[in-house]
Amino acid sequence: MPYVHVDIQFIDSDQSYSFSSPSTCIYEFLKKEAEYPVKEFKEKMVAALVEANKRVAEKYGFGCTDCDYEIRKVRNIPEDPNGNRIKIMEMRTD
Repeated sequence: MPYVHVDIQFIDSDQSYSFSSPSTCIYEFLKKEAEYPVKEFKEKMVAALVEANKRVAEKYGFGCTDCDYEIRKVRNIPEDPNGNRIKIMEMRTD
């Protein structure tokens, strides 16, 4: 399955993160160059990774441990009490 790499950055800082998904279904949840409140981004990214894991399991008979790792990374993004937003800087498929 193709991997999709997602690079994000907080709008008002130089803080950035990178994630990957083992399924192109992530394009159904996030859009390149879109901006999201931190909480909304985290919810969408986790939902996308859960769906990606489900698709991997359907195809191969077992889930993807990378999805679990990526979900933990997403959940560890700090909440921003100032309402900062996240921008999807890049989405690319390998």
